[in-house]
Amino acid sequence: GNIQTINPKGIELTGYTLNKMEKIPFPSMFREAEIAEEYMWKSLSGDSVYYEATLIRKDNQSVYVEVTQMPIIVHDQIKGSYVIAKDVTDRKMAQQQLLNLQKDLKRTLSQQDGTIFKFVKGSKGYDYTMCEGKMIREMGYDETDVVGKTLDEFLPESYARNNRSYYDKAWAGEKVSYEVLLN
Repeated sequence: GNIQTINPKGIELTGYTLNKMEKIPFPSMFREAEIAEEYMWKSLSGDSVYYEATLIRKDNQSVYVEVTQMPIIVHDQIKGSYVIAKDVTDRKMAQQQLLNLQKDLKRTLSQQDGTIFKFVKGSKGYDYTMCEGKMIREMGYDETDVVGKTLDEFLPESYARNNRSYYDKAWAGEKVSYEVLLN
């Protein structure tokens, strides 16, 4: 399938004129050409489809796009496919920066001597969502032993009961630091 018409935004997004685009098979405009072709055929079979892909502009620059394709139906016959491509490059770049920052924060926290717990208050109590620091590893635990568990599931019952007030204070917005002796 080749492109038959394109609006000015599409020309701006791709860098191609309609004359040039008419000669390019639609799937080959994407880094993920096989996926684009699969969805193109689904659309030409009557399904509306949505996918994310990397569009390769005329200048070889990559553009992350969300693509929606819908069949063009005239008198109960599929005549082609409408394609709407939305540039989401800025969002994808921001997501990648956020992931990089999270990795950097995790690396930084893992190097501190104590242990930092992050938690949310759920229906069963306080649920750990993060656990980092040298101390937790020195005690023989790893993040998977803590994250996803409640205070009562991770700590022995007496410790959980005795330390719940610290969690209540932290949840109320107070800065909390405490020491506990675990055997």
